[in-house]
Amino acid sequence: MIVYSGEYIPQDSTSDQQKRGLAYFFQLSAIAGLCASLLIDSIRDLRACTGVRLLELKFFVLNVCLTTLVILTSFSLSRILNIPFLRNVGPFFVFLSYSFTVWAICYHRVFDARQLFASLSRRLSSLVFLTSIILLGNALISPYTSVTVSLVVSSCIGGIATYFWDKQIYRWLDLDPRDKLAAPRAKIIKWAREEADAEKLTERFEEYLRDWCHTDYAKIYTIENQNPPGELLKAADYPASYPILKEQGYITSETLARLRPHATNNAGKDLLRQEDLGAIIAVPRGSHSPSCVVALGHKQSLRPYTYPDIQLLIELIEVMDNTLAHSRVASHAARLETMESAAMMSRGLAHDLNNLTTPVSTFLMYMETRVQPGSLEADVLNDAQYSIKVMQDYIRESLFFASRLAPDFRDHSTTQFISSVIKVTQQRALARGVILEKGTIQELMVKADEALLCRLLQNLAFNAIDATPRGGRVVLAVTAVDNNKVCFQVSDQGPGIPPAIMDKLFEPYFTTKDTGNEIRGLGLGLAISQKISVLHSGEIKVSNSAMGGTTFSFILPSEQKARAAQPAATIPENQVTIKPPTAAPSGAPA
Repeated sequence: MIVYSGEYIPQDSTSDQQKRGLAYFFQLSAIAGLCASLLIDSIRDLRACTGVRLLELKFFVLNVCLTTLVILTSFSLSRILNIPFLRNVGPFFVFLSYSFTVWAICYHRVFDARQLFASLSRRLSSLVFLTSIILLGNALISPYTSVTVSLVVSSCIGGIATYFWDKQIYRWLDLDPRDKLAAPRAKIIKWAREEADAEKLTERFEEYLRDWCHTDYAKIYTIENQNPPGELLKAADYPASYPILKEQGYITSETLARLRPHATNNAGKDLLRQEDLGAIIAVPRGSHSPSCVVALGHKQSLRPYTYPDIQLLIELIEVMDNTLAHSRVASHAARLETMESAAMMSRGLAHDLNNLTTPVSTFLMYMETRVQPGSLEADVLNDAQYSIKVMQDYIRESLFFASRLAPDFRDHSTTQFISSVIKVTQQRALARGVILEKGTIQELMVKADEALLCRLLQNLAFNAIDATPRGGRVVLAVTAVDNNKVCFQVSDQGPGIPPAIMDKLFEPYFTTKDTGNEIRGLGLGLAISQKISVLHSGEIKVSNSAMGGTTFSFILPSEQKARAAQPAATIPENQVTIKPPTAAPSGAPA
C-alpha cells in the first residue's frame, strides 16, 4: 500500500534524476527494524535450540536477516555517499547468501536430494501460480478500475488461491508426514490383530523397517529383551553418556558432526562407528530408561538419515512400541490365566491322588518286615515303593505349583544361594557322573525369599545335570547386570534345546524327560521356576550356546547397587524371555 502512495516516489522523479519521498525511507526503516528484531530474537534463541532447528537459525534466519540488512545498508549508503555502484550489489549479496545456505545443506546433510527437489518444486510452483493469478486478475479487472485497486484485488485473490494450491501440491509431492504414516499405521494395526506373539511381531516390524529405510540392518530392542548395542538401556549410564539421544530421541553421524566436540558426543560417534550403524532412535524422547531403542544400519544408497526421515521414524517407532507393549500385556495375561487353570487342575488332582496313595504307602511300610530279603516278593515291594515315591513327588510338586505363595523378602548374599544349591544338587550330579563347577561368583546382596529362590535355582541345576552327558560340566555363575540387577546363570553341556520346543519350555506338564526311571520328569520344574520368577519381579532367559549346551539366566532386581558390574551383553543372545508385568505386587498370586 505504501509503494502506491504519492509520498513514496514524487511525481517529478525521472530516470535521470531519481527522487524518493518520505514513505520510501519509512518503508526502508520498517524493513530494517523488523529484520534487526528477528536477528536479535534468533541470536537469543540459539542457546535453547538444538538439532535441525539450530541449523535453521544459523543458516536460514540469520543468513536472510543479515543479507537483507546488508542490502538495505548498501542502498542507504549509495544515497548518502552518492555511489551508484552500491545500489547494484544487492544480487551479489543474495547469491552469496544462497551459496552459504546450499553449503550448509550439502555439508551437514540435513535434507537429501529428493526432499530438496520436492520442496523447491513446491515453492516454485506456488510462485508461478501466484504470479499467474495476479497477472490474469489484473488483466481482467484493470479495464474497470484503477491500477492500484486492480493489483490489490488480484493479489488478495491470488494469495487465497495459492494457499489452497500449495496444500494440494504438498499432498501431490508426498511432503505431508500424515499421509506418509497412514499406510504404515494401518499395516501395524493389521499385523497386531493377526499376530499375538510379541517376538514374531518384532520380527515383522524389523523387516518392515529394513524395507522402509532401504537398509540391510534394523534391530528393535526393548526392556523385555536383550540390551541394545552399547548398553543404551542402562539407567545409570544412559542419560549421562548419550544426552543428545535422550533429549532429541535420536543420534546420527550427521547430527553429531554438527555439534562441538565433547566427551558425550564422541561416545555417540564411537558407538555408531563400532556397531556400524547409521542411526539410533530411542522412544519415548527424554526418558531416562527408554522402552524401545531401534538401531538402523546405513542406507543401501549411502544417503544419510535426514531430519524429515528421523521425524517420520520416531512417530512410526512409537506406534510399534505401543503395539508391542499391548501385545506383551495381553500375552502375559493369557499366560497367567493358563497357569491359574493348570494350578486349579493340579490342586484337585493332587488332593485326590494323595488320598488314594496314603493307604497304599502305609501298607507297603507294613510289608517291609514281612518279606524275605532277596525274594521275589521283596523285588516287587521295592518296585512298588519306587512307584509310590514317584507319585508322591508328583503330588508334592503339583501342590507346590498350585499353592498361593507369599514370598518373605529379606536381604541375602548371592554366594549363600550358590552354596545351598550346590549342596542340594551335588549328590544327583555325582550319581549322573557330572561335575558341578562355580563360574564367576560375585558377592552381591539381593532381596528375595530364600526358600523360593533356592528352589528356582535347584530346578535349573537339576535340569542342567540331567541334560549333561556323563563326564560333562555344569557351571553356576552370578554376575551384576545393569548396576541394579543380579544375573544367576546355570550352563550345561547337553545337546541344546530344539527351537521347535523353545516356546513350550515353561508350560505346565510339558517335559522332554518322558522315558526311563532315572530322570523321568513331571513337567512342573520350569513352570514352578517361572512362577517364582514372577513373584520376584524377575525374568528367565534361555539360550543355546554356539559351542553346544544351554544357558538359563535368571535376572533378579536388586535394591542395592551391585559392585563390579558386568555388561549386560554377556547374557547370551537369541533368548526366550519370561517377563512379569510391570510393578507386580509382592506376594501377589501367580
